Amino acid sequence: AFVHTSSIVTFAYFDFGAASLIMGLLCGASVRLVLLTIWTRPSISLKPCMDKIRNLFLDSMRLMGNGILLILTAQAGSFILGIFHSTRMVGYYFFASSLTIQILLPLTETTGSVFFPILSRISKQKQRYHAAFKRILRCYAGLIMPIALCLSLISVPLFDILFPERWAPVAIIFSVLINGESMACMRIRGF
Repeated sequence: AFVHTSSIVTFAYFDFGAASLIMGLLCGASVRLVLLTIWTRPSISLKPCMDKIRNLFLDSMRLMGNGILLILTAQAGSFILGIFHSTRMVGYYFFASSLTIQILLPLTETTGSVFFPILSRISKQKQRYHAAFKRILRCYAGLIMPIALCLSLISVPLFDILFPERWAPVAIIFSVLINGESMACMRIRGF
């Protein structure tokens, strides 16, 4: 996440605009691929196993379809914004959206990966499940919503300090998006 965020910010600083998001994603994915390839034991073989690839695609077709739908819904705002506004405005939105996700995603994904097994174990006990789910939502509300509200309130001075003047309009977009995403994260990713 650090490489991804720092790459996006660096590319945005050097005026790559909307392309800074994609280039940052590519940099982050490339670093992760190299590190995982180096650290994986036993080492990865470059010889393809066609029978395993076929089974992999057949078994995970629904997951792939779900992933495609998630990508489409996540990018729908950018597509719609691109129809009605300039490329510069879409770049501002991409940058603000990327910063918002990079702040909230580690919090929600980390806690979601802890809460998912807990809720899975008690899924057949409806009363305990609902009580635990309400506790988890309170935990999210107590952790994420104050962080989002503080970042929203200080976004304009924070952007003035961290970024050049040309990125000033992003502060207002960031403030709106981080509040919206903090409310949306109450749905707990992965459920």
